[in-house]
Amino acid sequence: PPRADAASAPRAAPVAETPRRGSLGRGLIALATFALAVLFVAPPGGPSWPRDKLTAAGLAAYRAFGMPAALTPVEFRASDSEVLTKWFTPQFARGVVAPRLPPNTLTLLGGRITPGTMASAAFILYQDAYGGRVGLLIEPLDAPAPSKPKVRQVDGGNLVVVTDAGRGLVAIGADRDSVAELARVVY
Repeated sequence: PPRADAASAPRAAPVAETPRRGSLGRGLIALATFALAVLFVAPPGGPSWPRDKLTAAGLAAYRAFGMPAALTPVEFRASDSEVLTKWFTPQFARGVVAPRLPPNTLTLLGGRITPGTMASAAFILYQDAYGGRVGLLIEPLDAPAPSKPKVRQVDGGNLVVVTDAGRGLVAIGADRDSVAELARVVY
């Protein structure tokens, strides 16, 4: 008998692939699992990027205008926080308020506009009882994750970075006690 060649043998009709059921559900579950993992792995108090950028902006402003060698530390001299707030008001859409400090703490020297993390920021300069300068950078932010104040030493200076209530704040200076006092009053 003649042998049938494999090539000439009748073939079965291909089976149509049926769509897999539940593949969309499995994708959504995988996405939800990833989102939860990101939430649990993120550092407490939200992502650190606003605070990191605020630290850099605060350091830059203090080095340029807060150091004793700065020729023009302030654009607008003011010893009254209300007068300084009125000067800042037209320059910021969301407004910046210069904090009123209790007597016998720090002396207000004035303020200026400096670069912030994403836009302009207010830089307020104070002087302590020993003649040292302490700066406060205030930048309006959209919705920063709240953080708690903590004095840190960075590049030979002391600073506190806080984000809350639509703003980022950096208190910075050489004297740790003066920075801590400013942070305590402002935050």
